[in-house]
Amino acid sequence: LEKLVMTRRSVRHFKPEAPDRALIQWALQRAGYAPSGKNRREYHWSVVYGLERVRAVRAVALRHCQETGEAPELPRFEAKGLDLLTCGAPVVVAIWTPDDCLNPWLDPVIALETAELMLVSKGLGTCWGGYMRQITGHCPELKAMLGIPEGASMKACMMTGIPDGVRFPNIPYRPEPDIFWF
Repeated sequence: LEKLVMTRRSVRHFKPEAPDRALIQWALQRAGYAPSGKNRREYHWSVVYGLERVRAVRAVALRHCQETGEAPELPRFEAKGLDLLTCGAPVVVAIWTPDDCLNPWLDPVIALETAELMLVSKGLGTCWGGYMRQITGHCPELKAMLGIPEGASMKACMMTGIPDGVRFPNIPYRPEPDIFWF
């Protein structure tokens, strides 16, 4: 577990074929064992599975950026052939909650990180999707595509798939944490 935690890195280059759906399902089921306030687990998953569907979601998000000016760097990078939104991943896993739930931010983030560690332990690559989370919060069309109802919002998302040629052989340097003992 220690090695898994210390060697997990963001992957931004994926093979186009989607990993087995059963593997994604397995990881999301195991994430149900993550800590949750009062064991309520008030989060829900939306999985965009397959490169064609991911590209459709990405197109809606990019159109939103062009029309509203939100995240203006994304269309500029896209014009240069760089996909910073989904990194070419064949799967996007989103986690969302009702806005009035007990722990609308902490519970889903813990669950998604648990799913991430499960997927990485099986050889998949992952990268958290901050842009996708941000844009979904302001784009009703994208929210609807992901099945997120009114009164709920995406709290986090992650791209996943089979890494394409990127390997990180070393444990990265991390500074000592600031710890205040009382």
